[in-house]
Amino acid sequence: MSGATIISNLAVPIILVGILGLVLAVTGILARRKAIIRGENKRVFPRVLVGLLMFIPMLIIIISQPAIIKWYHYRPASWVIEDFKSGDKALKKQASRELLLRIGSDRLSSSSYRVLVDYALNSIKGSGNADKENLICFLELAHMKEQMSPSQLDEFIALIGDLAINIDADKVVHGLIQNPDIQKKLAELALDFQGRDLDRANVSTYSLQKYLDFLDYLRALNILSQSQQSRFVEQMALTKLLVRPWIVQGDPLPFKLDVNARVPGKPYSLSGEGDISWLVQMKGYTLYLGEQRIEKPYALHLNLLDNSKTVNGAIECPLPPGKHTLTLEVAISVYRSDAKCAESSKPVLEKTVTLTGNFEVLAERPRDQRSPAVNSFTENELRESLKPARFRIEYPDYTEGEKHLAGVICLHTIPVDISCDLFFKVGDQEFRGGPFIMSKEQPLSEFSFSYAYDGPDVDSIDMVLRSNYKYTKRTVDMFTIWEGELELKDIPIAHKSVNE
Repeated sequence: MSGATIISNLAVPIILVGILGLVLAVTGILARRKAIIRGENKRVFPRVLVGLLMFIPMLIIIISQPAIIKWYHYRPASWVIEDFKSGDKALKKQASRELLLRIGSDRLSSSSYRVLVDYALNSIKGSGNADKENLICFLELAHMKEQMSPSQLDEFIALIGDLAINIDADKVVHGLIQNPDIQKKLAELALDFQGRDLDRANVSTYSLQKYLDFLDYLRALNILSQSQQSRFVEQMALTKLLVRPWIVQGDPLPFKLDVNARVPGKPYSLSGEGDISWLVQMKGYTLYLGEQRIEKPYALHLNLLDNSKTVNGAIECPLPPGKHTLTLEVAISVYRSDAKCAESSKPVLEKTVTLTGNFEVLAERPRDQRSPAVNSFTENELRESLKPARFRIEYPDYTEGEKHLAGVICLHTIPVDISCDLFFKVGDQEFRGGPFIMSKEQPLSEFSFSYAYDGPDVDSIDMVLRSNYKYTKRTVDMFTIWEGELELKDIPIAHKSVNE
């Protein structure tokens, strides 16, 4: 033990003795003064001398060794916590060290823990990563010391879940969270996030990928329980079926199958397992409608680079008016691959998912599918939403090829779906393009086209949109469309070879 440590440990006793000595010396001097006034001959010199001898060591320590004595150790806990809350970085750092020392030596009261935990829980959301790690450290220590209520623990775990998507998983698992119970609860939080519905608007791709990588890290460290590992793999492939809620008798029934791969994207090399990546595969699906059973082969591979796919289709519906159900069975496989093998010989998971969609067959189409939104959607608003771009006439490299008119239509936010035919005009000549369908749920979408064109070579062209309801029959969610005709004039055209 060093001399400085010895002095620091003896500082309190020396100071107490020094204070006592000072009291003795002062009382002795005062007693001598009273004796002189009264004309008495009272000896107080020994008392004063002893007091001064007791006081001198304290004075020497205070004057010559201020750095050795850590006066901050004796600061009231409430004052230290206030320093920890301050915006002064140096003071905050000093208070942080002192709080850690007091927690480690069990010198922090329950009331101080309550104040510290409440502050950490309320402050962690708006803190930077460095402050978050510091606050998390105090919260975990409070949990280990059993100074956290159940409701505070639940809030703590939810906050750590948010932290896990912003700080590397190894920091969360190794550097911050050592408690196995908390690790398991964190895994449950991440699994709940992984399994959210496909149409949940608050499932951002960035957050989801961070959670999935975090789960794979826990799996590689054998922190996940067996049931959690099974759930993790089971939720790597999520499917959803949408059907058009009503059709007119004799029309085909449109459906949409969404397949979403909730797989990790960051390979981990832990426990000698190699660089692991995940793959979701679909080989086909089977449709059941009335007496019909139709098998549809459909090869589909999904991973991080292609994490979702929508399969659009339609099935003939010979059913009478009334309510019916479409059933779809889809076979899903999940593979785990490494750097040497694109796909293992045996899948980690094979499952057949049964999906159903209810719909109604109507004897005839309702007379009016227009709504106030359509009637109030003026031509000028639509004209402002449509932005033609990169129109060009493409010329073939060989004489037997045909010219094409190509371009892009950018469509910004609109309050109604659009289903129409495209036409192009040069003077009095009109050339048919093709169908143009755009959902109001896809703002800032681009519609690219390329049509055979036998018209004259010009520098500008007019484009005409004419609403056509029939295209909506092949969609699952378009019912109310803009109705009318719109002409956009003098759109510039470039001229180029198809290989340019």
